[in-house]
Amino acid sequence: MIILADKKNIMKFTEKKNIHEYFVEQSAIWYKLVIVFFALGYIIDIISHIDTIPTVILWADLITLFIVILFLLLFIKKVISQKTSFLVIVYSAMAALFISYYYLLLDNSFNYGNIIQDLITIPVVIFSVGFLASKRHMIIVGVIFSIFYPLAMLLSGDNLMIDSAAFVAVMILGATAGFVILIRTLENAMKLKEEATIELINQRDELLKLNEERTKLFAIISHDLRNPVGNARNVSKMLLHEKLDDSERRELTEALNRMTTRAYALLEDLLNWSQSESGMFAYNPEVVNLRSVVEEAIEFFSPNIKEKSLSVLNLIKKNTYVYSDKKILETIIRNLFSNAIKFTYKGGEIVFSTIDTADKLTFVIKDNGIGMDIDLIDDVFSRDKIISTFGTNNEKGTGLGLQLVKNLVEKNKGEISVESIPNKGTSFLVTIPYPPKEKE
Repeated sequence: MIILADKKNIMKFTEKKNIHEYFVEQSAIWYKLVIVFFALGYIIDIISHIDTIPTVILWADLITLFIVILFLLLFIKKVISQKTSFLVIVYSAMAALFISYYYLLLDNSFNYGNIIQDLITIPVVIFSVGFLASKRHMIIVGVIFSIFYPLAMLLSGDNLMIDSAAFVAVMILGATAGFVILIRTLENAMKLKEEATIELINQRDELLKLNEERTKLFAIISHDLRNPVGNARNVSKMLLHEKLDDSERRELTEALNRMTTRAYALLEDLLNWSQSESGMFAYNPEVVNLRSVVEEAIEFFSPNIKEKSLSVLNLIKKNTYVYSDKKILETIIRNLFSNAIKFTYKGGEIVFSTIDTADKLTFVIKDNGIGMDIDLIDDVFSRDKIISTFGTNNEKGTGLGLQLVKNLVEKNKGEISVESIPNKGTSFLVTIPYPPKEKE
């Protein structure tokens, strides 16, 4: 669960488009720092020029200072977002600056001191907009400054300022372009880092999964496979060294057959499951007669059917064709049939049938065995749990069969579902594609 949470958080970051949305805490600190300097600058400017500053400029500074403090408080109180607060403050400060310059131009008191004093702060403001708001607003602010400053210099009437107007315009536009490239580079670097981190997490997850599967395999091999092999070995010793009559020898031979069949089924399950998990189970679809595959499975399990005196009905029509990998289909049917035999009482019934749908055929195997409750149904295909329970005749399984079936059904372009009622029986429903229609 921790692994998945880590991955989700990182994936959220990779979807961000602006650098300020990635560095949440860092941008909040940067925001407060910039706004504090905004406020301090206006306070110092007002106090140091209280006697000389024109009334219009004084009011512009006071109103801007009020807006700065108000929107900082609104952000702190979480009434508005950081981005909204910052944009209002920046554009308000720009408006106050433009009003001040316009007044100074009308009053013929505009000079180089004004330009140099404010020009120092412009790059910081432009970069802050890109870092805290967006690249789009940074470009807007940069373009406004690059137009407004040279225009103010051209209207000043000062020849030195007029000669420097083009340089200032190019400088501000160049700084804006440079900051856009810088922020874009940082965003790309973060994205590459995040993608590399996700790749490492995926590799870690895969290694943990492989280790878990290996542990499952060893547990199953050491426990489930050892019992039938060990018992078969003991029975074979008795057959070789004991003096037995014909009935005893036959009984032991039948027992040995059951044990070796059990061991073979376990090995088959383990091999198929291992191939499925590692992606080595090839998918080669062809047109397959479904009824024939079911008949072969019935023949394969005839000793088990006879032992439990089961009634098996194959209601599938003779000319029922599906489009499937034959090996995969055989493995699916054998596992579901084996499961049905295992959980059906002696003298019970197992029925094979089909349901026709628009583009796929639904294969159904139904038994009247012990059934499952709702909790077991939810877990029966789970990869996180291996459910291995004894059958009605104390048959023991690996717990891998239904996981293998689900993997193979999905590989076969189908779906599987289960319906079950405790003590009434269970039905497994598997969709299988029809053969592709021939072009006319």
